[in-house]
Amino acid sequence: MSERNERLYTEKEVARILQRAADLQSEVGGSDPTARGSSRLELQRVGEELGIEPAFVAQALAELNLDGVDEDHRAQSRWLGAPPEYVVERTIVGPLSPQAWDAIVGHLNSEFKQSIPGVESGEFRTWQWKHELGWVHFSAIPSGATVRLRMVLHIDDGLVAGLVPTGIAWFALASLLFANDALRPWLSILCSAAAFIGLGAAFRTLSSRWWRQDQRKTARLMNRILDAFEEVPVVSPMLAAEEQRVHVTPEIGP
Repeated sequence: MSERNERLYTEKEVARILQRAADLQSEVGGSDPTARGSSRLELQRVGEELGIEPAFVAQALAELNLDGVDEDHRAQSRWLGAPPEYVVERTIVGPLSPQAWDAIVGHLNSEFKQSIPGVESGEFRTWQWKHELGWVHFSAIPSGATVRLRMVLHIDDGLVAGLVPTGIAWFALASLLFANDALRPWLSILCSAAAFIGLGAAFRTLSSRWWRQDQRKTARLMNRILDAFEEVPVVSPMLAAEEQRVHVTPEIGP
């Protein structure tokens, strides 16, 4: 069969074929069953092979509320428009020097308007800020010749802060509807249900929009952190030791 006459598979068929192929490979022991799934880079690579640019794959992940969201939290994303927390990660090549870590902490404090020092524990470095609506945890984890920068943002308290007034507004509206003697009971129930659906949809839309804006802001922060790491000069350990050595010039007698 010539390439021109070869069958073209739809997007749904491609997804089903790839899923079935992964299942078959797992059944014969071709991969670790605990490592099922695909990373963001793997999805972008598959997309490039199918002629899809990585930028559109990233946009699709964000629109489907999957990028940086744990699988256990995706149900909340579908119902409330945002997960309880999400993760943004970047990878840098090379060691993380003390100067680079100080620059990262400076960007974090500047972004969140804080003055929190970073914590160093061996090769691991962390920065954390707790506030009324959640918390932010940043970590730098060495892994071979690279360092993984990971920022976890807990936003569930912020969602609750918006969900409570929404529930109060619906309860007040439903009370007014049932208190209106001009409305029959069944009509009050229908109007209350419509108000519940309308307020719920509005809350989901606003929370999803807020979360995506927060994602974009965090992504820009991580990009600035990467730029700061690249701008910090790499100091050779031998050169640093030479600079710290104290040279004593012997006195020359008369």
